[in-house]
Amino acid sequence: MHNKVGIYCLFVFQLLIVTVVFGESKKLSAEVEAALDKKQEVVSVLLANTILLEAIRESNAISKKLTQVEIEKKDTAWKESNGAGALVKPYLNSPCADVLVSFQDETEGFVEIFVTDERGLNVCQTNKTSDFYQADEDWWASTFASGLGQVGHGELEYDESAKSESIALYQPVLDPTSRKLIGVIKAVLDVTSIKNSI
Repeated sequence: MHNKVGIYCLFVFQLLIVTVVFGESKKLSAEVEAALDKKQEVVSVLLANTILLEAIRESNAISKKLTQVEIEKKDTAWKESNGAGALVKPYLNSPCADVLVSFQDETEGFVEIFVTDERGLNVCQTNKTSDFYQADEDWWASTFASGLGQVGHGELEYDESAKSESIALYQPVLDPTSRKLIGVIKAVLDVTSIKNSI
């Protein structure tokens, strides 16, 4: 048991070891970056899913009518809700959520996946996220990139809603019809899966 813990800790240390130069952010090793690139390719399959795309379009039509005050009220209510109550349940039990759960079941390592619309509001998810409104998060803003879109990933961290040491992958969602950026996917990858990919 202690040996397994030691090996795991060594792997996490190696994952983080990488170069920190005069205040620059931590960089992951080339092997880890290559493994994450492969996982990004796997996640990109979701970008063409018609059920997911339609759910994002529907969410965008609704969220356009919401004021920022209404969004913030919903975000506060979401944070205060326990488990999968009436507010959260529709986001966990929908055809869009079913697509994410099926992907999660068929693909090793993803402990949480969720989708937002173009205003950063949750559309569907596999787990209850810690908040409803994502556009005030740095990762969301850099992925949406003012409508230009940018693929990226986070750093190794403990994800509270996924309850896992993980690295999050971020992908912008482009509408294949309008060619407009309509949302963002966040897929949280367990650190063990990254280790197994190297």
